[in-house]
Amino acid sequence: MIQTIRRGWMPVRAATRRPHRRRAAAAAAVATAFSVALCGTAAADVRPPTVSSFEAGKRYETLATGPGAAVWAFEQETADERLSIARYADSGRLSEVAAGRRLSTVRAGLRPMAGGGMAGVVAMDRRNPWSADYIALARTDAMGSSLKLTSLPEAARGAFGFALEADGTVWFARACKDAIYRRLPSGKLTRFQLRGVGCSESAEGNSGMIVGPDGAAWLVNLAQKRAARVDANGRVREWRVAVPEEMNLWGRSTQLAADPRGGLAFADAAQPGEPQISGRVTATGKVRLSETAGTPAFGSDGTLWETTTRGLRRTAPDGRTTDITVPGAPDVFAVALARDGAPWFLGGTLWSGPSLPSEYLSLVAGGVPPGTESEVPAAAIAAIPAHSSQGNGIALGGDGAIWTSLWNTAGDQGRMVTRIVPSEIAAARKPVGSVRRVLARTGRTVVLQLACDAERGRFCLGKVRLVGATSPTPYVVEGQSAAAVRMTLGPRAARTLRRGRAVRTTAIVRSEGAGETRRALTLRR
Repeated sequence: MIQTIRRGWMPVRAATRRPHRRRAAAAAAVATAFSVALCGTAAADVRPPTVSSFEAGKRYETLATGPGAAVWAFEQETADERLSIARYADSGRLSEVAAGRRLSTVRAGLRPMAGGGMAGVVAMDRRNPWSADYIALARTDAMGSSLKLTSLPEAARGAFGFALEADGTVWFARACKDAIYRRLPSGKLTRFQLRGVGCSESAEGNSGMIVGPDGAAWLVNLAQKRAARVDANGRVREWRVAVPEEMNLWGRSTQLAADPRGGLAFADAAQPGEPQISGRVTATGKVRLSETAGTPAFGSDGTLWETTTRGLRRTAPDGRTTDITVPGAPDVFAVALARDGAPWFLGGTLWSGPSLPSEYLSLVAGGVPPGTESEVPAAAIAAIPAHSSQGNGIALGGDGAIWTSLWNTAGDQGRMVTRIVPSEIAAARKPVGSVRRVLARTGRTVVLQLACDAERGRFCLGKVRLVGATSPTPYVVEGQSAAAVRMTLGPRAARTLRRGRAVRTTAIVRSEGAGETRRALTLRR
C-alpha cells in the first residue's frame, strides 16, 4: 500500500517586512555548509536524488499517490472555489478534475481506491466548516477524467476524523457523540459506541483515524486523551492516553501509522518549533508516550521510523532504538517508506525569531541507505529550491519517486509541487501496457484484456481506445499480470455489428510517460 504522511500545519499570517539581516546571514551559512557537505566524501554507491519542482497555483496540503507515477492533490481551504482535485504527471503536466459545488473544507485526504482512482472526504456548501450542509465522498477515475460525489449520512456532518478503505468503505468519528461510524459502499451505516469522556471545543478537529492492514479501524483523539480500536469483527477496545494538561492541541490534527503486527503509532501535528507529543499503542495493548518524536511510519516488519528535531529515530521490532542525524536538516518533519522499506524524509533548518513566524531557511530531502547507524551520508541528500520556506508531508509514488508540496509563508509566492527521484530509479525504463485479446462483446460493450511489462509491484496506466470505434478509456494494470477493461462502442461501430459486418480497428494503448503500443483487432457480431 502506498503510504501518505502529511503535516497538518495551520496557515500562518505573515506580515510584510524587510529581509531580516540575521536570518539572511544564517541562511547563507546553512547553504554554504550544506554545499560543502554534499561535496564531501561518501560511499561510491550513494548518490543524491534528482529534484524537479513544478509551479502550483494553490497551496496543496494533502497529497496522495496511486499505482502510477503521478501525484494527486487537494487544497485544504478553498471556501470561494469549486471542489477540484489536481493531478501532476511525472513530467509536471497538470490536469484538474472538478465538480460544480463549492467546497468548504477537506475533511480527509486522498487515498488510492481499487481500480486506480482516488477518493477523499469533503464538506461543501457553507463556508462554516463546522456545520457544512453536505458531506461527500469525492472519487475520481484512474486518470482524473471524471469526479463523482457520493453523499455521506447526516451523522458525518460534524465529523473531522475520517479513514477510507480501497473499496470505498468510509469510517468516521464523532468525538462529542462518543461514537465511531462505518459506512459500507452499499450505504449501510453501523455505529460503534465509545465510553463517554466529555467534549472540549477542540475535540472534533483533533480526531485522527486510520485503517490498519488487518482491517481494524483506529481512532486517536489527544484532546480527549483517548485511543480506540474497532476490529474487523466489530469488537471495540479503548485506551486512555495521558496527555499533559499544559499541552495546547487547538487546531492540530493527529497523524497515525498502523503497525502491521496490530499496534499503532501517533503524533500530534504541531507547528514548526512547537512542543509535540507522540506515542504508541503496542500490539499487546500498552500505551507509551514520547515528547521527542514526531511523524511516524511503519515498515512491513514492524520497524518504526519517527521524525525528531535532530533527524530520525528508528525503533526495531525488538524495541532497540537508534537516533540518526541528517546533515543540513536538524529538524526532520516528514517520513514515509518506499516499497523496499527504505525511509525517505523531508526536513530543514528551522528559523524562529522573536517577531517572525517559524519557517525553514533551507529544505532538503533524501533517503536512508541500508546499514546507516548514526548519520545519513551527505551524498544521499538533495537540496530543495530555497524559494519555499514551508513543506508538507511526503507521498511515495508507484514508480518509486517521492512527491512533496512546498510554499512560502509570505503571500502566494513559492507554491511548488516537487518530485524527488532516487538515483537507482532515475534511469529505469517506464512500463508499457498492451492489448492481449478481446475477452467478450455484448451489445455495445467490448471487454479487452490488457497486460503490463513491468515487474510485479509496479503498474502500467494510461488510456486505451479502439480507432473509429470507442473513446479513450482509462486503464490500470499491475506488472506481470493482466486486467479486463470495459469499453463502450460508438454508434457507428455498433450499427455495423448489428448489420452482421465485422469492424476492423486498431487498439492503441497509451501508457503515461512511456509512449504507446498498437494491435490490429477485428470485432465480430
